[in-house]
Amino acid sequence: MDEAALAGFEARAADAERRIAAVESRLAAGSTTASTSASSSTVDGLKQLRSLLVKAKAEQLKLEEKSAEMKAENEALRKELQQATSKAAKLQYRVEHLKDAVRLKSFTQMRIKWSHVQAVLPLSRAISSL
Repeated sequence: MDEAALAGFEARAADAERRIAAVESRLAAGSTTASTSASSSTVDGLKQLRSLLVKAKAEQLKLEEKSAEMKAENEALRKELQQATSKAAKLQYRVEHLKDAVRLKSFTQMRIKWSHVQAVLPLSRAISSL
C-alpha cells in the first residue's frame, strides 16, 4: 500500500475519532432532548464505531509494518542487483580481453605457420625442378 493511501486512511480515522469524541462528550453532558431509547441506541452505535475504529487502526499498523518490511526488502534487492550488475560488467571485461588474447594467439600461430611455408617453398621448388 502506498503512502498516499495510508495518509488518506489515517486522515479518515482521525476524523472519525474526532466525531466520536464530540458525540460522546454531548452524551456525557446529559443531553435532555434525546430520549433514553434513542440515547442507548446511539451509545450502542458509538460502541460499534469505536470497535470498528480500533480494528481499522490495528489494520493500519499492520499495513505500515508491512510497508516498512517491503521497503527494506526492496533496498536489499536493489543492493544485490547493483552487485550482480557490477560483477557482470567485470566478467564481460574479462571475456573481451580473453577473446582478444585468443585472437592474438591464433594470429601469431598463423604467422609462424606461414613463415614455415615460406621457408620450405624455395626448397620444394628446387626439388621439383630436379
